[in-house]
Amino acid sequence: ELVAEIAKLKMTVGQIRALKAGDNLEVGPGRTATLKVNGKALMEGKPGELDGHRSVQITRRLQT
Repeated sequence: ELVAEIAKLKMTVGQIRALKAGDNLEVGPGRTATLKVNGKALMEGKPGELDGHRSVQITRRLQT
């Protein structure tokens, strides 16, 4: 499984329980996305858009 992680948010359990459809989460400027395979960070990329779809351009491979 490949995951593109753009942000980590610290929230209390109460804040998480209060989340509902339509709420927005502020994730910041999203300058870097970490690409993880099976939970292990392997690459970094730049979030963006390609042909009207959200995308991540790989910028570097991390040391493994």
